[in-house]
Amino acid sequence: MTAATVAVTAPAPVPAVPAEALIPLTKLSVAPENVRRTDKRGGVEGLAESIAEEGLLQNLVVFETEAGRFRVVAGGRRLAALKLLAKAGRWGGPVRCLVLPSEAAQRVSLAENVMRRALHPADEFEAFAALMHEGHDAPEVARRFGTTVRHVEQRMKLAAVSPALVKAYRAGDMTLDQLTAFAVVDDHARQEQVWNTHYVRESTGQGIRRALLSEHVPVTDKLARFVTLEAYEQAGGVVTRDLFSDDEGGTWLADPDLLRRLAAEKMGAEAAALSAEGWGWVETFEQFPYSGFYNFGRVYPRALPLSAEDRAELARLTERRDTILTSLEAAPDEVLGEELATVEAAIGAVRQRDYGFTPEDMARAGAAVGLTHEGRLKVERGLVRPEDVRREKKERERAERAEIAAARVEAGETVTEAPFPALSDVLTEEMTALRTAALRVEVMRRPDLALAGVVHALAMPVFYTHAWRAESAFEIKATSIDLVGRIAGAEACPTLAAMTEAREAWGYRLPGDVGDLWEWLTEQSGDTLLDLLAYLAAQSLNGVKQRHERGRPGRVEHADTIAASADLNMRTWWSVDAAFLARLSKAQIAAAVADGMGEEAGDLPPLLLKLPKAEAVSRAAQALDGRGWLPELLRTTRQDGETEIRARASQRIAVDVIRNTDDVHPETVHAVAAE
Repeated sequence: MTAATVAVTAPAPVPAVPAEALIPLTKLSVAPENVRRTDKRGGVEGLAESIAEEGLLQNLVVFETEAGRFRVVAGGRRLAALKLLAKAGRWGGPVRCLVLPSEAAQRVSLAENVMRRALHPADEFEAFAALMHEGHDAPEVARRFGTTVRHVEQRMKLAAVSPALVKAYRAGDMTLDQLTAFAVVDDHARQEQVWNTHYVRESTGQGIRRALLSEHVPVTDKLARFVTLEAYEQAGGVVTRDLFSDDEGGTWLADPDLLRRLAAEKMGAEAAALSAEGWGWVETFEQFPYSGFYNFGRVYPRALPLSAEDRAELARLTERRDTILTSLEAAPDEVLGEELATVEAAIGAVRQRDYGFTPEDMARAGAAVGLTHEGRLKVERGLVRPEDVRREKKERERAERAEIAAARVEAGETVTEAPFPALSDVLTEEMTALRTAALRVEVMRRPDLALAGVVHALAMPVFYTHAWRAESAFEIKATSIDLVGRIAGAEACPTLAAMTEAREAWGYRLPGDVGDLWEWLTEQSGDTLLDLLAYLAAQSLNGVKQRHERGRPGRVEHADTIAASADLNMRTWWSVDAAFLARLSKAQIAAAVADGMGEEAGDLPPLLLKLPKAEAVSRAAQALDGRGWLPELLRTTRQDGETEIRARASQRIAVDVIRNTDDVHPETVHAVAAE
């Protein structure tokens, strides 16, 4: 062999072999080299229970210090659990440990914490199920493994899902969210039938629950709210509960026929009570018609004379109240104070009897009872059917003609079929014109009459549409376009509900007979007339951009100005939700998220364009929740600082989002940019 330089590769260092030792617990402490810094004591109580039941299954890894003590670099939570047991008198012996050189401490700690792999959920819930089959109950299993009873019950529910679906989950064909959705029913055949439906595999857990429970009624349904879950269960109704939902949205009623029967019985009882009040007819509705009584006439409560008995009772109560007040002025008395409250409540109850519907009005009118969108019972009293309105009008016309004829006979006039010739049309027009001119001068000098006249003219078509001779001499006209038919889910719209409540409040204050309206108005204060005028003027406001219109009509621009003057904040009346987003294209959804979140949106808008529509809607609704985002059409200029520059900037965001996404068709970009 020739003399030459030979490179020799040094062998890799051989790891030190740890030595096993039994070390007293008092000589152990956590090493600073232990890499776990966060949640160091998480689940320690449960781990302590497990060690107490099963013993210490895994040694601690330690190194010895110069002082003869040992630092734990792997097993800090186990050490904390052992100390808990020792403090409770449940652990007294030494601890099995593996002793390593100190220079390997941090490397070993990192390896122990990083290289571990969590148990697959399917393995976990099948293992829990095996323990339960051995005779262990949920509280015992939860205590032994340091978890909650609810967690164990949820895992047991998952273990009961069809094995075919669990297999699909293990293979990665199904998410855990989808698997938990299937656990809402126990029927394996039903679970597999729904899973094999082509569209379900792209659905979220919520979509799968809807498919599984398509014949069930959610507890949030208006009928369920009306009947109440307690009454339904007392009647023998079956309830399906989702163990994975924390709110009432995870409860369904499995017997819709029973639910409808209970609702009909409860509503029928209310209808019977209304009939007992004396109404001419009573009709029930499962869904209360929001605008279904537009063509109906109305009667309203009015002042009623008290009966002799009521007047006598009121006099007696008033006298007793005055006596008590005199005594209390002389000296405080707790017993008399309580009696005073009782007497005043009784006086109020008697006085309420002098205002209500007359028996005559109740006989010619009726009442409707139905459910609102929220499941509350709503009653409309004083409705007059359209055919009854027409009949009453004809009867009044005949009665008026007969009354005029009788008056003429009483005055000695000869009533014939051919009355005395009237003035010519020209002369009639001239005479009434002269009278009108004089009347205008008088009204011009009386602002109070002018205000009453404006309110009278506006109130007639709103409150007395079908009243006989409902016409005002003040030719001030106001139209009110229908909003109900233009708003999806109008029954749940808070603004329409507020207008309805205001209309009903005024309806109860105004006289029931249109002939009494003018006299009533002239007796009111200026403040009352102005309040009523504000309501009536508001009904004529039209800021709707209709589908056939191009550009922005002047009245829409004026509505924008009014909104700024009124400091309108649509966040009070509207918030974005999944139902609204579902009506948008995916490009519009992405633009809404980009606009509503700004820089926080990150990569979410482009991601939404790639997701299925249902998932994109769900993700966008979560992202925009609580941010107060409004579509441009709902923004108020003065309040939101919305300008043409801001509007164009928002539009650019939408276009940029789409352009930066590879799989969006170019026509989509052009369409959004054109808007």
